[in-house]
Amino acid sequence: MKILMLGWEYPPMISGGLATATEGLINGLIALGHKVTLILPYFPFQVKIPGLKIVSPENPFLLDEEFDILNQFHNSYTNEKQKNVLEIISQTYQEIENIIQNKGKKNNISHYNYTHIENELSQDERKNLEYNLKNHHKLINENIKYKHLKINLKPFSFSITNEINEKIYALGLLALDLLEKDPTYNIIHAHDWMSFTAVEMLHQKFEIPIVAHIHSTEIDRSGDIHNNQKILAIEKKGLEAADMIIAVSQYTKNVIIEKFGIINNKIKVVYNANNDQHNVSKRISSNVEQKNSEPHVVTFVGRITFQKGPSYFVFAAEKVLKINPNVIFKVVGTGDLLPAMKQLIWELGIHKNFIFEGFLNAQGVQDVLNSSSIFVMPSVSEPFGIVALEAIAKNIPVIISKQSGVSEVLNHAMKVDFWDTDLMADRILSILKYTPIRNELIENSLKDLSNRTWKHSAQTLVNAYSDFN
Repeated sequence: MKILMLGWEYPPMISGGLATATEGLINGLIALGHKVTLILPYFPFQVKIPGLKIVSPENPFLLDEEFDILNQFHNSYTNEKQKNVLEIISQTYQEIENIIQNKGKKNNISHYNYTHIENELSQDERKNLEYNLKNHHKLINENIKYKHLKINLKPFSFSITNEINEKIYALGLLALDLLEKDPTYNIIHAHDWMSFTAVEMLHQKFEIPIVAHIHSTEIDRSGDIHNNQKILAIEKKGLEAADMIIAVSQYTKNVIIEKFGIINNKIKVVYNANNDQHNVSKRISSNVEQKNSEPHVVTFVGRITFQKGPSYFVFAAEKVLKINPNVIFKVVGTGDLLPAMKQLIWELGIHKNFIFEGFLNAQGVQDVLNSSSIFVMPSVSEPFGIVALEAIAKNIPVIISKQSGVSEVLNHAMKVDFWDTDLMADRILSILKYTPIRNELIENSLKDLSNRTWKHSAQTLVNAYSDFN
């Protein structure tokens, strides 16, 4: 099966769970023998994974025969001069990656962290964007044809004032260009609201079945009151236009039904999975490692926004510290409520027990989890929550809110209502005090994780695709 995916980010560009889920699902589909082409609005990297093509303004679409010719050119480099050129290119892409990961360039805007989007692009702006994109691709194609290497090309530049909309529309232009060259794809699989403008553009020209994959809604991110009406409208229109909807949990499916009025039969649930599966299987067969670090570390990982419930984490911490003043609370992430969270901590007089790590890349998050005693996810509305699986894979007991999708697949995690900070604090203290409880939680949670693989998720997705046959 040939699958065309419309995405927003992919490793090494990671600003949230969307990149992790996109990568995992693609890996699962490829493992099952399917071919995937992923379109991204910005991706200045070279990824060589059999079964996967990535198309972006910096990586124009090539037919299979063109790829074969390009690979022959690359494989023909034998002399030292050519090897040096390849080395320089590799270093250049590494420098770009470091800039994105460490300095947060504007081109890596996350759909989670915006405050608003502008009005739709005008007709002139669309024509200008299309003209620039075509000329950019022409330059790249000529470079491939005559020089065989992408050396002096600058990444496609978006304006500062309306960047989100330009990237959204560019995604559609790239998809149109691709399908005009190769219309033999079986499925169009669109991830979240940023791809729904492209869905609308494709829906008008092609009869390929469209699947809308919902990782989070505007209701989840902002609540019922302070949400972005433009994005809600885009979400509703995309959900109605799609032939099928994939929700990451039953919790999310219910939100889509209740808030967007979508019929039940149109929505399928495909749960997310864990990327550290190899280590999980090894840990189940061995004794659970004991973390005896003093003082104990309780960790929060996520955007500091309404959705993630940071204030509830603080209130639970205050209650814990009244009983056990030696606990350290680590916060990984950033967001619009970070100043308010810090202010609350100062007002409660518990700032000496808090450490703010800021935004960390994937390895940085893993390092913090490795040094943690407990992971707490007090989300107000969490479609899934992959980081809870990552914590369990590190032999860390987790406390998660009942208002999360991941709670549907973790039968042995401690679950609390996000607002019940008394119970949350009691659970933290119990895990820290009683080693048998801690060990039992970890051992049973690892068993929950053992079958939670991306290949299994991909098979569930393919089973859903079969409805189109």
